[in-house]
Amino acid sequence: MLVDGHGPFCWGADPAGAVAAAITLEAVAQMAWSTVLLAPDVPPLAAHLIDRHFSRKHGPGAYYGQGTGHQG
Repeated sequence: MLVDGHGPFCWGADPAGAVAAAITLEAVAQMAWSTVLLAPDVPPLAAHLIDRHFSRKHGPGAYYGQGTGHQG
């Protein structure tokens, strides 16, 4: 979780899971910053794509990766 004016909060099922989440957050932040540096005018991701990817992992038909749960 990102909080304005504060560092990130990361958690997991145990301390190792929280560390893994923090490492992932740092990697994603680095990719986002690199994108902004290389293409400052890059538009934000469309809302329907954000929703699609969130639902893919957290919706009623959740699945991970490219496996058999792919719904289009």
